[in-house]
Amino acid sequence: MEVIKVDHLTKDYGSGRGVFDVCFHVDEGEVFGFLGPNGAGKSTTIQHLLGFSRPGSGQTCIFGKPTFARYDEILSRVGYIPG
Repeated sequence: MEVIKVDHLTKDYGSGRGVFDVCFHVDEGEVFGFLGPNGAGKSTTIQHLLGFSRPGSGQTCIFGKPTFARYDEILSRVGYIPG
């Protein structure tokens, strides 16, 4: 079962900044590392996964629920500590 799903996520802030067509999923029991240089879009992707921001296109889901529309249900089951 896919616990986390990012499907063609795009958020364009202009001037080549943002995330563009990001796709991945994390299955139940799987460990996933999310690494990249500064400005690569890691924080933007995580903000979308937690429902803090609406994607320009694409979709993010946790526990099969769309994260922007159902963020209150998701945050009751997910912890997040920003760095």
